Amino acid sequence: MSLIYCACGCGGQREEFDKKGRPRKYIKGHFTKNKKCPEISGEDNPFFGKKHSNESKLKISLNHADVSGTNNPNYGKGLFGKDNGRYNGGKRLRKERALLKRRGLKFNPINTPISDDEVAHHLTTEYVAFIPAFLNKGYHNIHTGKNMDEVNFFVLNYLFLVYNKEE
Repeated sequence: MSLIYCACGCGGQREEFDKKGRPRKYIKGHFTKNKKCPEISGEDNPFFGKKHSNESKLKISLNHADVSGTNNPNYGKGLFGKDNGRYNGGKRLRKERALLKRRGLKFNPINTPISDDEVAHHLTTEYVAFIPAFLNKGYHNIHTGKNMDEVNFFVLNYLFLVYNKEE
């Protein structure tokens, strides 16, 4: 068993391999998300300067693990409603309804929901598409238009793939 110096530069030493024989470079706790490994950052990273194509992004989104509803590991553990410490008597729902009314968005669906876990995504201030919740993630704003093109691209491609499968 050989010792190596921690790759963070602290001067500490650790065993080169863990109990399962995997190589290790850092003392536990010395490599965090805020510190990047110098060996694979910047120009040394094989993906440096590249971007995922829209087709790749769509494939990644579609293959993302579905953890909604009964597939969620917290499902049925009493984290919702009065059992949740953050429950405030349903006031949140009333606030959300008032917010939607204030936002002045219309609701004209272009499709019907296929499953219960789908959410409504506003393509425009007037038209809505029902999509799986994982496609509606990420920051986008219908009023400022921020990131709407990217999200709408994934939504429309998803709808195209789903409705072409049914034919």
